Amino acid sequence: MRTQRVLTKTAITDRELEHLLALRRAYDAQKRRLEMAENALVELENSLLSQIEAGATVISRHAVQIKTVERRNVPWKSVCAEVIGAEATEAILANTPPSVSRRLLVKEAA
Repeated sequence: MRTQRVLTKTAITDRELEHLLALRRAYDAQKRRLEMAENALVELENSLLSQIEAGATVISRHAVQIKTVERRNVPWKSVCAEVIGAEATEAILANTPPSVSRRLLVKEAA
């Protein structure tokens, strides 16, 4: 049998509501700062990646490399295999250009 917790408090104070609003404001401010930092990080990574791909020399004690990932995995693969067969699906995938993503990897110096 399910038991319910009985709340004995009969009033919520203005102080509690102010605390809630202060926490919400602090959370929203942190969230905005995090979004700004994330955007700055993506922008800097893309800029450095573009410079390296354009031939810029990296002079650093950090290990730097570009990781390239090619993906051909598509969400419709299993449905397509059921409809036209696995062989035909593999043929389609083999002729589908992969989506390529590049990422700049920088390892901390020892």
